[in-house]
Amino acid sequence: MSPEERRTTSIDQTQAQPDKTAVAESLAVLDGFMAALNAGNEPALLATLHFPHYRLAGGRMRVWDQHRAYLSDFLARTYTQGRRRT
Repeated sequence: MSPEERRTTSIDQTQAQPDKTAVAESLAVLDGFMAALNAGNEPALLATLHFPHYRLAGGRMRVWDQHRAYLSDFLARTYTQGRRRT
């Protein structure tokens, strides 16, 4: 069989049956993030993130190496877009 005729199809079996515990724990972190964000509770919000923290949006990668500017940057970005809650 020539290389052109040979094709390999692989399926990522790790996602065939999601780990229910991992999904529940991930959603709990997301819920905590959203609640802290909407409450303006910076310590609780930062506890849900890892640093450096990366955000890819609009074809631009933004990196926060440390927590000190994350919430103020987020609020500046969203308030200029007219949002007050997420």
